[in-house]
Amino acid sequence: MTKTEYLLLMSRSTLLVRHAQASFGAHDYDQLSPLGEHQAHHLGLHLASTHTQLEAIYLGDLKRHLQTFDGIRKAYRDAPEPLFTSVLNEYDPEALLNSMGFVAKDGDGKEQHFKQLRLALRAWMAGDVTPSTMPSYAEFREGLLALLSRIRIQHKGNVLIVTSGGPIATLVGSLLEASVEATISINFRVRNASVTELTHDDKRHHVVGLNHIGHFERLDDPKWITYV
Repeated sequence: MTKTEYLLLMSRSTLLVRHAQASFGAHDYDQLSPLGEHQAHHLGLHLASTHTQLEAIYLGDLKRHLQTFDGIRKAYRDAPEPLFTSVLNEYDPEALLNSMGFVAKDGDGKEQHFKQLRLALRAWMAGDVTPSTMPSYAEFREGLLALLSRIRIQHKGNVLIVTSGGPIATLVGSLLEASVEATISINFRVRNASVTELTHDDKRHHVVGLNHIGHFERLDDPKWITYV
């Protein structure tokens, strides 16, 4: 491979987008909030204004994934039709918490929820628990890495992926060979409608940017920066 061919190959990006703000604490979490709808739209404006060219878009099949894509597409008219795969779906936090015997109590806030979820994720990633409605963590991880391999083989241009914090953290943690604790911490800090950028050569993907929200910074209002 010539230097020019290598640089062209490495210029292809896979953009991992976490869904916009969902409805934490509501009866149906899997639904964008009004703020989430605006976040998705502003990300679409950013993609359009930077003339980002996309060969393909992949989505999980959760409502918040499709709603995020719909918000992007309202501003980014050149978006190709999405390809759906359940590989990009989030793990089931309630199933994990139940597998550990954790029961939500009146007055439990976000801090308690995420403290218990960290323990449950640690057990799932270690293979100590696997709820019957979920894949094992090894299967979850391998499915995501297989999708990246398919993207390297099938696509010659940029690819956008709309997914959730768990898949993004799993991919980033795997590519960086991060510890379980570091991967969980990444999971909890991936911001809504943020962009994590990967490039790749013919053998593997590489992390070149994590958790970008530059498309919100010019709005100069902290309300746009959310985590659930």
